[in-house]
Parts: sequence; structure tokens; C-alpha cells
Amino acid sequence: MTRSLLALAALLIAGCASTGRYGTYPHVEITWAGTYVGNRVTSQPGADGIIQHQVSNFVLLDATTRVPARQGVRFGIQLRVSGVPASGLVELRRILRYPPPGAQIPSHSAPLPYDEVELQCTAVEECMTGYGLDQPWEMIPGKWRFEIWSGDRLLAEQSFTVVPAEEAKRPSPLL
Repeated sequence: MTRSLLALAALLIAGCASTGRYGTYPHVEITWAGTYVGNRVTSQPGADGIIQHQVSNFVLLDATTRVPARQGVRFGIQLRVSGVPASGLVELRRILRYPPPGAQIPSHSAPLPYDEVELQCTAVEECMTGYGLDQPWEMIPGKWRFEIWSGDRLLAEQSFTVVPAEEAKRPSPLL
């Protein structure tokens, strides 16, 4: 009986332990969400054909989750990572889920349900990820969801509602 209880306790502890790259999964806190501006450093197409921009010197314009569907608008989140060595990089994945049925990229026959990029963050400085509405096919109204993953574990998520540009100027109804 004692052996069974010890085995069960060991199993529970092992099941609760995280097994990310550093032995435990990092903790991610979203420090802001909204629209922003920044300086584009590089631009290159990802495997799915979506242009990935690296941006520096980003500045939060509006802390909001209501985003106008207008070309040039950028929205995203800033993260603080903890629970990992301060001296090393933490590799995370950002998955951005488009509203159904997905993004209809002209070069694809079927809509893409999401966009995925790798993030490299440290525990010393905040990390940022976002998305820019640059192409006409990106003006998809509805709920867009940023998810931050480490391995098979969802660490944080933030939703935005993209609305027609003229609707974004109206105040949100009070609930």
C-alpha cells in the first residue's frame, strides 16, 4: 500500500512538472495589448507566403482590443517572460488564429486558419509580437486570437476584434 501511494505521488509530481527547454515551462505575462507603431527592420515571406516583418522601437498607440480594418494598422502584445535563466533566450511560438473561415491568401486555394512565427525572448527585457494589416485580404472582421506557446503548452492568449474602419471610430457599447 505504501509503495502504491509513493508511486502515485511520484506520478502526480512528474505529471505536474513542466518539461520545457530549461526543465520548466516559462511564465508569460501580457504587459500590454493594442495598436502600435515601430520601425520596420526586415521583411521576408514566411513558409505560408505571409510577409513577416521584424520591427524595432515599437510604441503603443492605443491600449485596445478593438482594431480598425484599415491598411497599415498594426496590433499586438508585449510579453514579460519569467521562470527561466536571465542569460538565455527562450524560444516560444506565436500562433495568430484568424476569424473563421481563415485568411484567403491569393496564392493559396484554401483559407489559412492561423499564422505561426517563432519568438525569441529573454527574461531580462520585454518581448513583443504583432501583426500588420497590409494586404486587402487581411481585412478580416471578427475575433483574432494571439496564442503564446512553449512546446505543447499554451502560456498566454489575447483576443482582438477587427472591425470595419468606420465602426472603430464609434465608442464600444457598455456592458
